[in-house]
Amino acid sequence: MTVTSGSTPDSSPGSSIIPAQDTSARLPGKVWFVGAGPGSADLLTVRAIRLLARADIVLHDALMSDEVLEWAPNARLIAVGKRSGGVSTEQRFIDRTLVESARHHAVVVRLKGGDPTVFARLDEEIDALDAAGIDWEIVPGITAASSAAAAAGHSLTRRGVSRSVQIVTPRVGRGEAQSMHWADGLSPDATVVLYMAGQMAGECAVVLIARGFAPETPVACVHGASWPNQSIDRMTLGALAVDGLAVDERPVALLIGAAVTERMRGSGSIWPDMVRYA
Repeated sequence: MTVTSGSTPDSSPGSSIIPAQDTSARLPGKVWFVGAGPGSADLLTVRAIRLLARADIVLHDALMSDEVLEWAPNARLIAVGKRSGGVSTEQRFIDRTLVESARHHAVVVRLKGGDPTVFARLDEEIDALDAAGIDWEIVPGITAASSAAAAAGHSLTRRGVSRSVQIVTPRVGRGEAQSMHWADGLSPDATVVLYMAGQMAGECAVVLIARGFAPETPVACVHGASWPNQSIDRMTLGALAVDGLAVDERPVALLIGAAVTERMRGSGSIWPDMVRYA
């Protein structure tokens, strides 16, 4: 059964989506922060699959496929996703539900897209568990930078071209002022990966060019890496600054830098039907 939380859940004292039980003789359970990877069910780690099979309750991000959730056949499923421009679950609700779940269940899985340690509000949820005296563990997953690079057929590093990878997001939290500081320290000699930047891609390209990136810098925009409808747009940074990027419900990762120069195979490109250039 899936329970979908609203954007403004009841936060009054004593309110809970977890049925009250007598826990006087029980120790709290444990929370596992599990990375679900980019979306394909066969890209989860073995440890992630084993934990989902044992899970009593799973709190999962948005855009989690049915195939991934099927790894948890006996668990109660609670959707606690956050989507830019859409309905998002309040963080305090997620924190409180994690604590209450661990007080009533032995195996609680917080299933996060990608890797739990990258742009996943992990620290806030850990702080809530620590304050409640509840044990936790992190199970890594494939992050968007790796899955997008695999989808596009590139290494994120390349000898003599790019010796570092810089992962950044221009997004800010609710109530935070938007600024251009996200681009501080980014190097044209690195491979830059932008997370959660699809709707701001054109603006981001303008900022990077102003910071010294050449307009001819190659860009690979990977939509829905590992999904059945995965696609890749290729362009220069200058073209992206002018045209922006058409996006849909699929997550987008932008790979920027000389390391993502298109590799030719045979007489045609890797994705002849998906490529566009400035």
